[in-house]
Amino acid sequence: MDAPPPAADISDRRYRRVPGPFDGWWLGALPVAVHVRDFSAGGCLIQCYPEPTPGCRLSLELDVPFLGAVTLTGDVLYVRPGYGFAVEFVDVPPALRVTLEDVATRLLREMGPAASVQSTTN
Repeated sequence: MDAPPPAADISDRRYRRVPGPFDGWWLGALPVAVHVRDFSAGGCLIQCYPEPTPGCRLSLELDVPFLGAVTLTGDVLYVRPGYGFAVEFVDVPPALRVTLEDVATRLLREMGPAASVQSTTN
């Protein structure tokens, strides 16, 4: 598949981004397996077909390392046809957002310097 779209300026990001892959599900009338390319406490990049409409709200279940299955609600920020889409998590309880950031920090530490080039704050 094609490379993901260019990332936003890294100085604009609030949360540390962890390169995947990670497994997940787009929860709808029929759950769809998704391939999470990267995730942060603020959102994720998903490689999947079919692709949703930008601006729509959806539910995801992500298999987060050290945490297990987590269900999150997100807004689709953009879609790159033939590749996938970016989601910003919304209505995340503060304690869960802190836990997701802690997981991201732990994963990046374990991945070493190579991961830090791809990860910054979102």
